[in-house]
Amino acid sequence: MLGLASRCCLGFLMAVSFVTPARADETKPSDNRPLSNKSSTRYLSAFQSSVREAAKATVSILCEGKVVCLGTIVKADGHILTKASELKDKVVCKLADNRSFPAIVVGIDDKNDLAMLKIDATGLPIVNWTDSKVAEVGHWVCVAATGTLPAAAGVISVATRDDKLRERNAPTSNGFLGVTLGEDDKGPKIEEVKEDSGAAKAGLKVGDIVLVVGGKKVAKAEEMIRSLSRTRPGDVVKLRYIRGDEEKEVEVILGKRPALANARGEIQNGMGGPLSHFKGPFEKILQHDAVLRPEECGGPLVDLAGRAVGLNIARAGRVESYALPGEMLTQLVPQFLAGKFTVTTAATKRATPAELVKQAQAELAKLEEALESSKTRLKELKIELKSSTINGDNNERRKLKPKVDQAEGDIKNLTEQIENAQKELKALESSEKESKR
Repeated sequence: MLGLASRCCLGFLMAVSFVTPARADETKPSDNRPLSNKSSTRYLSAFQSSVREAAKATVSILCEGKVVCLGTIVKADGHILTKASELKDKVVCKLADNRSFPAIVVGIDDKNDLAMLKIDATGLPIVNWTDSKVAEVGHWVCVAATGTLPAAAGVISVATRDDKLRERNAPTSNGFLGVTLGEDDKGPKIEEVKEDSGAAKAGLKVGDIVLVVGGKKVAKAEEMIRSLSRTRPGDVVKLRYIRGDEEKEVEVILGKRPALANARGEIQNGMGGPLSHFKGPFEKILQHDAVLRPEECGGPLVDLAGRAVGLNIARAGRVESYALPGEMLTQLVPQFLAGKFTVTTAATKRATPAELVKQAQAELAKLEEALESSKTRLKELKIELKSSTINGDNNERRKLKPKVDQAEGDIKNLTEQIENAQKELKALESSEKESKR
């Protein structure tokens, strides 16, 4: 049963549908996503009063002149929290009053993909965090932005919980090392090396025990997976490992996940728009179904009363968005201010343009090979299916039909991936030409 606040908001939304739409907020970025009821001005204006105060303490984060995410002011002297993995060089914060300030990164909490920025300003409005328990499952929440309208609105899907990597498959957008890990007293132990993977090309072998990934010590397999979960294909990661009694170092160019790994899930999840590159794991998450874009992460999540119950940290699925809960942020802010979180040199670097082109060509060749193999398999299955139909073997026909459907689905997915890979290769080849000028 819906709570009183939810029932009131539903009634308000019904009433709003009969009102002439308000003028769209000029500060809300334009995009090409399909206009649905939930993204219309008429729908979002129903939540305008809920985000009024939080919006004053929300900023746009620009890197190299482009908005990459939002930020939340947590101290009047210019301390701002935002999503760390979206930050690049030359960070600028644009306030809700349109003033802009260059920012420095004063700390990064890697576990939660959270960064604290500092700008040279005083007397700024701030967000005060509320325990996320006040936002119960089914309660309405709003994604605050820098304008008078929220960026999105939805309901709480899952109450605050621990977030563990094993709960979800790694997304295909992450860099792919190409190993299967086990545990050893000294650290993560490589139990399998995938053929033609970055790990294989770098010379890693079964039995190697990893000590350091990108400058950070790893004691468990999950720690190593967490370190690599922030990477992208084409990143170069330095590993330190033990082989026998000898300690070695190697740089690995990360590739893409194999062609069909998670393909259907990724395609379905992306149907509602792009997802955040880094989607977790975090220490704790509050899950809601508001459809926000990756660049709308980093700002406050508020309930209907305007209380900040969390900070939006990732768009993880079609109707799956994550926020760091308010009670955790209440603890983290003082730790940031006390200097607990520092800024280290980037753990990864990018491969050269030529290396990226070579990697993209190899990936495209694999996809094309997989497509031809799937087409051959489909032809064979159709012949077998036709034969079973002619022979009246209904049991065999029932067994073959799902396999035919599966092969047809694989061909469709691979065709889509090849089209994307061709576009990516073309863009990389253009970048390589530019780098040579």
